[in-house]
Amino acid sequence: MRRHRLPVLLSLILMLPPLVAAERDPGIATEELLFMDIETVFTPSRRTQSIQESPTTIDVLTSDEIAASKALNIWDLLRYRVGMDVYDTRSIWNNYTIATTRGFADENIGSMQVLIDGRSIYLLAGGVAVYWQNIPVQLQDIERIEIVRGPNAALFGSNAGFGVINIITKRPQETAVTIDTLYGNQANGRIAETVETAGKTYGLRVSHTYRSSNGFVDAAGNKIGTDVSNTNKINLRGFWNPTPKGTLEIFGGNIGNDTPANDWLHPGFEKEFRENFQTVKYTQDFGWDSSLEMTGSRRDSFPTIDYRNYQYDAEALLNHGWGKSSLNTAIGISYRDNVVNCPDYFGSSDPRRRNAIYRGFANQSWKILSKLTLTGAFSLEHSDIAGTQPAYQASAISPVNKNHTLRISYAMSPTLPDIFYQQGNSSALNLVGNKHLGVTRVTSSEISHLGNFMEKKLDTEISFYYMTVVGMHGQLATNPSGVTTGRINDAIARGIEAKGRYRFQKNRYVYANYTFESITDDKANPSITDDTPNHKTNVGFYSHIWKGLSASADAGYKTGYRTTSRFGGTRFLPAYTRLDARLMYTFKNMEFFLAGQNLTRARHPEEFPGGVGNYYIPRLYYGGMTVKFGPVQD
Repeated sequence: MRRHRLPVLLSLILMLPPLVAAERDPGIATEELLFMDIETVFTPSRRTQSIQESPTTIDVLTSDEIAASKALNIWDLLRYRVGMDVYDTRSIWNNYTIATTRGFADENIGSMQVLIDGRSIYLLAGGVAVYWQNIPVQLQDIERIEIVRGPNAALFGSNAGFGVINIITKRPQETAVTIDTLYGNQANGRIAETVETAGKTYGLRVSHTYRSSNGFVDAAGNKIGTDVSNTNKINLRGFWNPTPKGTLEIFGGNIGNDTPANDWLHPGFEKEFRENFQTVKYTQDFGWDSSLEMTGSRRDSFPTIDYRNYQYDAEALLNHGWGKSSLNTAIGISYRDNVVNCPDYFGSSDPRRRNAIYRGFANQSWKILSKLTLTGAFSLEHSDIAGTQPAYQASAISPVNKNHTLRISYAMSPTLPDIFYQQGNSSALNLVGNKHLGVTRVTSSEISHLGNFMEKKLDTEISFYYMTVVGMHGQLATNPSGVTTGRINDAIARGIEAKGRYRFQKNRYVYANYTFESITDDKANPSITDDTPNHKTNVGFYSHIWKGLSASADAGYKTGYRTTSRFGGTRFLPAYTRLDARLMYTFKNMEFFLAGQNLTRARHPEEFPGGVGNYYIPRLYYGGMTVKFGPVQD
């Protein structure tokens, strides 16, 4: 037990406020204290508010943190955040990572909702919720990422039981051209171009990225020939203000990802992922803290050779503040039409399935006292595959004083069954769906403390949660009719999430966080109870060194855990420490950098490879440069 003392001690330190309030450092100028202002978020209540006012536990990656990370992939941005479980892997569905919160690290994450600018990219059929390497957004386009830990289905629909990750892209702000290049071992390469222009009433940003990688290696460190990826992404975002208080926005993108013969369903064929999307959003500001937002979007994806998914979404959201914002109301309606065409799973005679979802939702906050705010949200959702399902959440937020905030919350979220699990019918794959497969229900009770100390230079947060997952889905034993699916068990997750960040100055900070997760279930199934590390500790820093030279590093420690394949294999992965580091130099409109990932060892496994190979995460070295031309005067 001695090896667990350090992370437990760290969590206790983060819980303890300083006994004496620190005086302002006279060496820090007033303008440098601006970065210490209270940060605002949008996702928890679907309106702008401070983190201290948020009804849910939330973490934020800012644009500065994203730029300093020199990440290769989107999931690299999430790896060292408190409460996150991120594993590099290659699942049977050709997914490069598992990313979730609060445990249950399975390649079929059905309760983790991922959004881009509020638009869901969750796939309701296909064995995985999100194809992370094929998310249609580029690193240079991300402005911020808001991570809600815990159920939030009342505002974002079913399948948000473990949390919501909202990736928010950059709005056009200037006229400029940016070119970004990167190259490293394992054939890691990237070239990205961005062109944007903006005026007082209009703006357009267009970007392209080509990314290549040899991916993982085998146990000896050799290249795996079928694990090569070549990806092209194109995105655009534009806005136009037809009236002083009206804004029309357009979003669009396309992705193509080619990999060699690694499709376990179709050996010998090239794996081609294709997706394109279009979104139109109109926002009307009525004044008096009132606005109406209307959104429509279309998505067309080809995850495998014989699998195509169409998705159409429409939503209207009204926000209104009452009585000098002591009351805030958000109400909305949404519709989703999801069409899946897959002969492999549904049979060639009837390969098409459709699921329409209608939803109405409302969120209300009420500041009844100067030191007490109550919030409540409720939604009613009807779908073709699961009927009518409610979702709700409530919280009480108390700012004890200007430096301390307490929050208590409770929420329930339904998770719709995978269409393949429910309606699959394939003699070739020996699969029989379970038409009676119902929803999984996730409930969570939490208590949190947020603290600001030393003139807001030190921020801390600690949360305790108790989460139940009732009616988990999975494969049952093979019978004469084939492999079928059903309810496998119920589970309980308990945890502690603690974090702290100390800012010496605007461009110098250190951070630490600790996560404890414990999962039990009614059948003592080790593939559920032991599939996530009990203890995770992360530390890191960012520092400006001298005249444009800066450095940053992140280190993380995980205790050992078990991982289980879809095909029944199990292995135990020992505890390990990971280190990522970067060195950056900025000169005028140019930046140069060197970076490394997984520096503590040459290679290590993080997940069972799903029965399709023996994959290890290699040590990576890479470097690159960014050149910006502009801003250019009109």
